[in-house]
Amino acid sequence: MTDVAPRLRAAFSLNFEQQKKRAKDLLREVKAGDPSAIRRLAAARLRASPPEALKTTAKLADAQYTIARELRFESWPRLKAHIALMDRQRELIEQKRPAPDAGIKTLHLRCGHDIQSRLVDAGFTGGGLPEAKHSRHAFPAPVSTTSS
Repeated sequence: MTDVAPRLRAAFSLNFEQQKKRAKDLLREVKAGDPSAIRRLAAARLRASPPEALKTTAKLADAQYTIARELRFESWPRLKAHIALMDRQRELIEQKRPAPDAGIKTLHLRCGHDIQSRLVDAGFTGGGLPEAKHSRHAFPAPVSTTSS
């Protein structure tokens, strides 16, 4: 049996301490006048101000917002909440608790070939439809619920 720990860590790769350090580094680079850092901050900012002014006006909150937006989150608090949730989920998986669907007959309707190993790592035990594997047209057409 292979060790799932490396795959598990990769699935939860965001680290909040690392993101805080990245935000502080970005702010430091902006304050030092690094053109690339200034462009990054200017591209993500909500307030309109000339990029050259950022060297003196940028705050840590601006750098945090930039990091969050670059990671496709709406805000720094949303990024923080997401990372906290991923940390909790990873801890539950590492504790080898019963499968979330234990005792329930589960049928996963998407083929899941791209996430199959993560489903197993998370403890899911249900099966999939063999004919749905790698097919875009594996699901039957919806049944009409209107009466004539």
